[in-house]
Amino acid sequence: MRKSSFTLIELLVVIAIIAILASMLLPSLNKARETARKATCLNNIKEVGTAMMFYLDDNDGWYPRYANMPVLYNGAPNTLDSWSTVLAYNRQLGSYKPLLCPGRHGQLYAGLPEQDILKKVFKERTFTAFPSVWSQISYGINWQYLSYARLTQVRRPSETIQFAETVDTASGNGRGTRYVRATAHSSRNGDLAAMHGNQVVTGWVDGHVTSPSVKARDREAIYQSDPFRRGNYDGDIANHFDLK
Repeated sequence: MRKSSFTLIELLVVIAIIAILASMLLPSLNKARETARKATCLNNIKEVGTAMMFYLDDNDGWYPRYANMPVLYNGAPNTLDSWSTVLAYNRQLGSYKPLLCPGRHGQLYAGLPEQDILKKVFKERTFTAFPSVWSQISYGINWQYLSYARLTQVRRPSETIQFAETVDTASGNGRGTRYVRATAHSSRNGDLAAMHGNQVVTGWVDGHVTSPSVKARDREAIYQSDPFRRGNYDGDIANHFDLK
């Protein structure tokens, strides 16, 4: 019997069919991967929000500063660089993982993977080492409204942002920042980040977490989009806080 085999034309046809099928499946795979990353970010901010609630319970409802937080560190006065450092040092936050968006995996700090540095710091509990690494985490606190504020002052906790995904657009390296501003700023540090499509992963003061869509990814226009145009991004702090 004569053995059949592929001709060159038939082989090229098969390769072309495989390429077409791959091109059809790739967008779905990318979408599924981005959905998984967003789900991780939602869980991250939920965990960070829970850690903050533990901190508030331990500190009579007072929020920490977003940066340069005075504390007793190993029995002596010291300053920790970020609110997240404070939560880690006080063991309200037990891991570095909730501080980093998976979409930023591989980001470097001083030539080393950022996650490796934070992992080392948590393991050895050397929270004053690599101080500026804490300023490059993926999620920022609403510092203009919550830094050294008291939880009982917040009038509308379900409409007041506590944490959101941020980006340092000034550096152009995609790093996050430890705080989010109430409006776009000339320094371009502390901008909101639509890392997952046109959605900004956001944690609110009452503990719920959402990924609201914004109308634009432009650094200025994003602040004019709902829900950021409403709530604590309306520019009037008196609408959200008892200032007495």
